[in-house]
Amino acid sequence: MDTTTTELAATDAIGLAFDWFDRFFGDAAGGACVDNLLLEGVEYDERTNEWKISLSFDVGRKSFAGQKNHIATALGVGSVLPSERAVRSFYFDAADGAFIRMTGA
Repeated sequence: MDTTTTELAATDAIGLAFDWFDRFFGDAAGGACVDNLLLEGVEYDERTNEWKISLSFDVGRKSFAGQKNHIATALGVGSVLPSERAVRSFYFDAADGAFIRMTGA
């Protein structure tokens, strides 16, 4: 008989993922350049009793408008580097909400 229980609701797991994302990438972590943070996926694994919450975001968007340096010159003043979409998946124990790990996909 399966004795695992899901104490942590999906909405709570999503909230935890956004909180942990902020710890790793927010101002407190040095203010990495991330924009457009979005929820990409929510999965519950009955076998491991874990929530997997996937968040995506833009990285690498930087404006060089008005700057006089070799990068701005090479790219053209006022240019914007194209952003790339990145995904991070956060895993939480469904029984107690404990953070387990973060992966790059």
